[in-house]
Amino acid sequence: MWSDGGGGVRDAAAERAELGYGGLLEEVGPSEDGEEGGEAETGAIMRARQQLVLRLLRACPIPFLGLASLHMDSQQLQADVARVLSCPAVKELPLPAGYAVQLLKVVMRSVERSGDAVDEDMYSCMGAAMSRAADAPAFRHYVMMARPRISLVCQEATAFVTQGTTGLRTWPAALQFVGWARRHKADVMAPWSGRRSRGSDAAWSGDENAHARADGANSCGDVQDSADNDAEHKADGNVQAKAPLAGPPVTVLELGCGTGLLSMALAKLWPGTRVIATDRSAEALARCAANCRFNGIRLEGEDDGDMERQQREEKGVIEQEAQQGLGEEAHHEAEERGRDNGGTDAEDWGMSTLKHGQEAQQQQQQQQQQQQQRLSCVRVQQLDWTQVSSSSDEEREADVLVGADIVFDPSVVPSLVRVIAKALRGQRQATRVKRAAYICSTIRNPDTYATFLAAIREAGLQYTQLCTDADGDASDLVDDTTCPIILCRIQPASQ
Repeated sequence: MWSDGGGGVRDAAAERAELGYGGLLEEVGPSEDGEEGGEAETGAIMRARQQLVLRLLRACPIPFLGLASLHMDSQQLQADVARVLSCPAVKELPLPAGYAVQLLKVVMRSVERSGDAVDEDMYSCMGAAMSRAADAPAFRHYVMMARPRISLVCQEATAFVTQGTTGLRTWPAALQFVGWARRHKADVMAPWSGRRSRGSDAAWSGDENAHARADGANSCGDVQDSADNDAEHKADGNVQAKAPLAGPPVTVLELGCGTGLLSMALAKLWPGTRVIATDRSAEALARCAANCRFNGIRLEGEDDGDMERQQREEKGVIEQEAQQGLGEEAHHEAEERGRDNGGTDAEDWGMSTLKHGQEAQQQQQQQQQQQQQRLSCVRVQQLDWTQVSSSSDEEREADVLVGADIVFDPSVVPSLVRVIAKALRGQRQATRVKRAAYICSTIRNPDTYATFLAAIREAGLQYTQLCTDADGDASDLVDDTTCPIILCRIQPASQ
């Protein structure tokens, strides 16, 4: 079943078979009552209900659920809440117990104020939530509906600080970053020839197509426009974007990975990349590794069993098993044909069909092997910014640096900027993309962020603001927007 830390985690494919996010969301359709208002009202109700389900799955803070603005009847609200809390996903990997209890109390009070009766399902869910220990393992389910559609399960702490670190929970800036990365792979992975490209002066305004046109054809095999990107993905399931072409993998290094949500998302959104998730906290690294295994993401240095989990996660195993059954099906069909024809030419027909099945199976296996080579892997590694020396080579491997919610303490800003500067200026052979650091920050204290920007300038680095949570690129995963979130790109001034 569930395992904390490393080892012994259930096969991710078995978990995914039970989670059924797609089925859960499909059940959230327009109510019969909503149809009286016409198609527009029905569509609005359906979208509102789907958003509620997605927010509940990730344990969105109750004040940000928007329950008062849903405009749905109390019976429908109770049904949707109960459906989420009792679905296989949440029963297997439960939301924080305290969150579930508080949510049910709020919903029950709302129902009682409306004069309706509280459903039995509500009491059943309350009993299940209250029976769990307050410190029991808690999970959040991040289901991203926009293409490419991916979902991630994260075990997270419920307290702001746990075991002396803030890295055991996911913070809003990481979610904002994921939303941006989903749309801008072509910007980050633009090919780098060692000289300034024609499009390097273009404003990073969120127009991915403009940068694709300015920088030319992408040698990494990226999808160049949103229409092609949509066509590249299936309508349901966890689907990875098109993988890079053959060559040395682009290495992305995350500073302060915490739960690993950003590293895991990039491994899925940017397949073929090599992701290095770093943190100073050993507890955070253990949590990151465990979450990777939960999501079937291959950890660098582990055996092929973890790769198989990744393959099954992407549903490749389903196609492979179907092909494996083709030979047996052909054999039975040959026997039936032989009986119908009195045995005439049955053997020749059967051998031909079996050969076709074997060839198809071999082709499928080759495709699976190619898929293995394309899939991203994650390496979990300890990195203390204050201990990085001029001779160390942790960041020398990185083509791209990323970080989310790592600018929060003025005392660590000098060390952080030194690490960024060293990585961007280090010598690395076969660099395929423009070296840059992408840092997403929640601005809780403007003075701290101003200190960070000043240190960037003093280090001779160039800062460009890419987007904020108020822009169109704001992630639909971000619930708490009480503090502004800014994503910036940092590069050497000469690049």
